[in-house]
Amino acid sequence: MKTGIFLTVAVAVILGACAKNEPEMQSAADGSRRPVVFLPEVCSRAAMENGFRQNDVIGIFMSKDGAEEGYSMWNIPYWYESEQEVWESPYEFYWEDNTVPMDVVAYYPYFSLSESQDLTRLAVDLPSDQSSLDSLRKSDFLWGKVDDVTADSYPEGVPLPMKHRFSKVKINMDVTVEGAPMTSEPMVFLRQVKNHGTVNLNTGEVALSTDNRMEVKMYYDAQARTAEAIVYPQTLEAGTLMRYLVFGENGYEAYGYKLNAPLTLEEGKEYVLDYQKDFPAFLTLPYDSVYSYFRELSITYDYFAAFLNGVNVNAYEADPFTSNLDIKIEKSEGDDWFDYKFEDGRFHFGIQENLTTQDRKGKLWLTAGSVKKEITVYQSAVALTEVRNNLSWEATSLSGYQYWILGEYTGLTYEVEYKETDVTGWVQLVNLEPDASGNFSIEVAANESAVSRSCVVRLFHKGVLPVMEVSITQAGKTE
Repeated sequence: MKTGIFLTVAVAVILGACAKNEPEMQSAADGSRRPVVFLPEVCSRAAMENGFRQNDVIGIFMSKDGAEEGYSMWNIPYWYESEQEVWESPYEFYWEDNTVPMDVVAYYPYFSLSESQDLTRLAVDLPSDQSSLDSLRKSDFLWGKVDDVTADSYPEGVPLPMKHRFSKVKINMDVTVEGAPMTSEPMVFLRQVKNHGTVNLNTGEVALSTDNRMEVKMYYDAQARTAEAIVYPQTLEAGTLMRYLVFGENGYEAYGYKLNAPLTLEEGKEYVLDYQKDFPAFLTLPYDSVYSYFRELSITYDYFAAFLNGVNVNAYEADPFTSNLDIKIEKSEGDDWFDYKFEDGRFHFGIQENLTTQDRKGKLWLTAGSVKKEITVYQSAVALTEVRNNLSWEATSLSGYQYWILGEYTGLTYEVEYKETDVTGWVQLVNLEPDASGNFSIEVAANESAVSRSCVVRLFHKGVLPVMEVSITQAGKTE
């Protein structure tokens, strides 16, 4: 097993390129009143590095010469319509004067604020669970301000370049198994971070409001193999920075990484950590996931009969088969009496009826990396039921609990072997379907001779599989 950890904090940068999509200007019929149009844009890299998405909502404040003159817009929500590439509001605003300068503040994500809200101290608590892409994006905080804007200075719409006020931690998770990417996704946690604070909506400044630390479940991108989280700007102390859980041979196992020196996170910057660890391959075949025998003729349940490495396994299916690499499955040739699906670590078998008198076995080989294990799939033959009947000379039928087993079979046929070849036809199976009591109608003619007689009745499931053999001896008639 090899472990390597590389820290590349020095390359944390702000990428400031902005892409703008400007809709056409809408104006009143006489051109005297112009609607207010805003063009928000994301201007640095973080959780929203690909820009705004459908139904993202921002809040906008607009005032004349600052807040002292009062607001013409106060926390008005605007949401993004991605198909038209426009921002919509529940209200339609027009410029009061095309030449009067206004100050505009925009922020994301939108908060519903009370009229008494102190705009210099908006409480923003980042969530401890950022494991989904949506929760990660909504943990980000964007803020932008444009001063002295007029309708004449921006006839196509007011651009609102919005920058990230928090920090982003990104970990490249190079977690492998014998050099191959691990198939299972780790759960990654950023530890000992402070994520409770305030934002000054007038200036965009952020500040921590408590020294309480928390653990943040990071968003894991399985394709890129990266873990990401948004945090307040702060200094991370030396010690445990990250821990992650991977499914191992004995269940979930925890691993982590410690900072050797403090790390200062600045607002609007992304910090990249490179983490590497290589695991040995494992493959578990739990004893509580298989059955040992097939007793029935047709199996439709999600279990199978098996011997595991020579050990008889006999329990209900519970835990799945697990590996930290993809499991390769091979089946023994010629065993077309069973097939299987392998989903979510469990086998689902289709077993054909065993219409032979012999037990049968098939092999499965499971391979994960350098680990290979063998399963023997075993189906027992149906045990032949033998019944012996000694009858009096005047007996007319056979019945009894021994015959109830025939109710488990369909398409029964029979043959009668008479021991005395000159005396035949005295046994008839009138009805091979059981009555309400579970009995079959097997008629026997009275023996009018003084000599005893005997025969063997053999019953077959689907005409081929012997399931019962009835030996009948009938005494001769006595005076």
